[in-house]
Amino acid sequence: MSRRARIDWSKAEVVVPPKTPAISIRLDQDLVDFFKTEGPGYRRRIDAVLRRYMRARQR
Repeated sequence: MSRRARIDWSKAEVVVPPKTPAISIRLDQDLVDFFKTEGPGYRRRIDAVLRRYMRARQR
């Protein structure tokens, strides 16, 4: 038998992430290159930076 702990999934809930609209945005090439060199998930990182800016402006 495995030494892994058994997980009780009986109370698990399915969580569907909110849909994000597909948009087209023009960014300077150096910005795209920077985020891409950080590896997979560059769109998620760009989104996080924009969200941080938005929240700062809302204060």
